[in-house]
Amino acid sequence: MSRLVNRRIVFLGGKPLSARCLQALHAHPAAAELEIVGVVARPAGARGWWSGPGVPELRETAEALGLPVLDSEDDLLSLDFDLGISVLFFNILRKQHLHRARNGFLNLHCAPLPHYRGCNACSHALINGETRFGATLHHMDERVDHGDIIRVNWFNIAPGMTARGLMNEVEQAALELFCSTIPAILTNNLPGTPQSEIIERDGVVSRYYARDSLSRPGAKCIDPGWPADSILRRVRALDFPPFEPAYMLLDGCKVHLTTNLGPHAGASR
Repeated sequence: MSRLVNRRIVFLGGKPLSARCLQALHAHPAAAELEIVGVVARPAGARGWWSGPGVPELRETAEALGLPVLDSEDDLLSLDFDLGISVLFFNILRKQHLHRARNGFLNLHCAPLPHYRGCNACSHALINGETRFGATLHHMDERVDHGDIIRVNWFNIAPGMTARGLMNEVEQAALELFCSTIPAILTNNLPGTPQSEIIERDGVVSRYYARDSLSRPGAKCIDPGWPADSILRRVRALDFPPFEPAYMLLDGCKVHLTTNLGPHAGASR
């Protein structure tokens, strides 16, 4: 490997993929030459819809590896470091955070950019009838999911795939992308392409979806008068246990529509 440039790294995240990427970085052969100077994770004891036996949590993973755990991104303001890495971090970093890193911040985004910015991309991609999807590693700037693209790891969406299945697929693609890029991350060999250039060159339609895009009133309600293919796409797109699936209102009753026979909670995401 070439000479390491990014020796002092901070890592931010909040979901199982975050923990797996941290483990991969820590286990890399060059780990002896780098220092992970801080890991920003969810509060101690915090659990999400994904939590369960055998599912890694970022805080516990960092503690097991003997890494310093930080409670807030504001703790970065007093640290000296070369590079920041964000993997499914739960807050938006501001200018003062991004400018602390000598060589900037990277973000691992579980959707193709510039196509799908924001949240709930798996569901919206299925609603929109996409046939392929991907995970993106990109440089961060002050706008959400907006910095220069380093690489997108594309894959085809299998017929009949649900949003939960697509999430599993894109997280695996993201982990593979991250692991394969670790040498370039450590040597700071990370050329990127501006998203505006990709949009113009490839005619990409860039969409942004807010965190509450699937929990707004009526967002999961299906009109029985829609074309059959539209109904089926939305059923697959909203089939994401443990969250409430798509439904129709028939004679005033909410009838859930799902390809999964398991129970669904009424939580929102």
